Amino acid sequence: MKYLMTQSLLNSYLYQFNCIDDYTEEAHQSFLNTLNKIYSPPNEAIQRGIDFERLVYEYTDPKNITDISTDEITAAINIADYIQGGRFQYIASKTINVNGLDLVLYGRLDALKAGVIYDIKYTSKYNVGKFIDSPQHPMYLELIPEAKEFIYLVSNGKYVWTEKYTREETPSIYPIIQNFFEYLNNMNLMQVYKNKWKSRY
Repeated sequence: MKYLMTQSLLNSYLYQFNCIDDYTEEAHQSFLNTLNKIYSPPNEAIQRGIDFERLVYEYTDPKNITDISTDEITAAINIADYIQGGRFQYIASKTINVNGLDLVLYGRLDALKAGVIYDIKYTSKYNVGKFIDSPQHPMYLELIPEAKEFIYLVSNGKYVWTEKYTREETPSIYPIIQNFFEYLNNMNLMQVYKNKWKSRY
């Protein structure tokens, strides 16, 4: 039996320990929902991110740029310039073994271009190094062995920032998954993972 492993699941797990104290219970419940594959409709912030990402993809074709009247449009155009000519929503998977379990790492890359993985982030507040502890670049660089670096393209709808991680400075995804499994075992949640995350691949 193989089990699916995604960066969104790992991110949901890690967020419990990185969020501010006022949101600890909410973060834990969100993780349990993710673990149990309970669908939650996107909140306003997530929906704005989805809409912004859609705008970026639209503007990768210069023919679609007919209006530059807002900061958000300008920001989307700036990000589109980075990924123009790349492969969008590229799906990658890889089977690995961690703690005796066969896992299928699975990711949908926003863009892959010339050996660089790009991910679009929309956030109301950005500080340098915001994504340093994210499991996303360790997992995606594991998925794409020929990629030399991972770049987060970040915007608040006005400004655009880039956050780059080379392969050499990126930690392995294996210890992150091992810590996740240790947490599941300690919380008596390992069986939930095995029941809900069986892989079809």
